[in-house]
Amino acid sequence: MKHIVQLVLGISLCFAVVFVLSLVLKLLQIRIESVRAIPVLSRLSIEECITAARVAFPVTIYFSILLGISYTARRGIPVPASIICLVILGMGAALLIALGINALERIPPDSSPPQGITLGEPGLIFSHPPHKTRVFLQDPGSPQGSQVVAEPDRPLRYEKSPSRFDGLGTAQGFGFSPTLLQSNTYFFLQSILSDIDRAAAQFSRRFKEGFMLFFLYMLSLVFLLSSCRFIMDLSVWPLANLFLGILAFRGVLALEKILNSEETQSLLASFMGDRFPQGVLSPLAFGCLGAVIILYTALARLGKSRRMIDEDF
Repeated sequence: MKHIVQLVLGISLCFAVVFVLSLVLKLLQIRIESVRAIPVLSRLSIEECITAARVAFPVTIYFSILLGISYTARRGIPVPASIICLVILGMGAALLIALGINALERIPPDSSPPQGITLGEPGLIFSHPPHKTRVFLQDPGSPQGSQVVAEPDRPLRYEKSPSRFDGLGTAQGFGFSPTLLQSNTYFFLQSILSDIDRAAAQFSRRFKEGFMLFFLYMLSLVFLLSSCRFIMDLSVWPLANLFLGILAFRGVLALEKILNSEETQSLLASFMGDRFPQGVLSPLAFGCLGAVIILYTALARLGKSRRMIDEDF
């Protein structure tokens, strides 16, 4: 009983710490990008908190479960008990975060006028050699203002409305993002951030489609992540197992991106027909893969125990 209480408290604390850290880091990233775009730091808005919480949502689920399976492996907790505990705590954390984001979205936006910030007159040139150069043909503060984009070794390009992103690097309401001019992020890290951004959008879309679909999707995803506990027993070196777990979770994140793409959904729908609603195809795939991993783990442990018995005789 003592070990179960320690397990619940440790994993719950892990979920809370990871969520708070990821939320704070995302908020700092949003504020830094805003300051780079406009050198005046305005007060924190509800929209920025919602954006940061959405990105912190998948980060919390993935990294907390990864740390949770590592913790259960080091404590020598049986695989069935660790999976059940992680699924229950993971679903609890997912529901709390989703309901918290939904409560933030219900708060009416601030009706007070924004601070007076003048970026310049139409025709302002925003350049960052040797990268992109943007010429704002209208008010630079207009989020839908037309622009002319100049890039090295490419012809000039006219944009009726600027490129906008819903995830990382968005300068909401300023009409342009400085990340469009320069990106110093490594490709591997940039791909992870991009997939996390897509996962955050997927979580939000599932929640808006209906609570039951969201619950089924999160349950299957948490179950799949929790079933990767066997990775922590592959080697006697905990650090090596942790790196293997990170690679496995990166693969699950990429799998989530592939399964939720329109092409994959259309392909699965053509095979399944009308047997299952389209919204349950991804959870069904996650659940089946998690069941296969657990079955493989059980058979591998059974074969290992039988070999040990044969060696004793």
